[in-house]
Amino acid sequence: MKLNFGHKIAIVYTVFAVSMLSILIMSMQYDHELVTDDYYENELNYQGKKDAFDNLSAAEFQAEIVRTDEDIRLVFKNLPSDVRPVGTLSLYKPDGADYDELHEIMLDSEAGMTIVPRGRGRYKAEARFKAGGTDYYLKRDLLY
Repeated sequence: MKLNFGHKIAIVYTVFAVSMLSILIMSMQYDHELVTDDYYENELNYQGKKDAFDNLSAAEFQAEIVRTDEDIRLVFKNLPSDVRPVGTLSLYKPDGADYDELHEIMLDSEAGMTIVPRGRGRYKAEARFKAGGTDYYLKRDLLY
């Protein structure tokens, strides 16, 4: 069977329409929340976060958020024994506000803190803390 020009155009339009419908159906099934509930408050505090991030770069210790197969860990390296960070570690899940978490920083004997998130997926982890009278801020995107 030989296809003429009209049949070829009909096939192309049909394939295009089916692909557009499938993309539409897939996008409607994906639940995404673009911002946090306190988005505007967070934006107003941007300069403070930037200064706190710069403070962490110049600090005598290092702070790091790492992911393992089972958990997420906030780790401090070379932290002086007389300095204890006080603040929060928040986990923000862009596609599910029900999985957002906020934890007070409580260090274990290895100068770290372990959290097991409630769900799998992409997280934005933010640690905001004060140590020795100085504000510090650390942010990392994680795929858990």
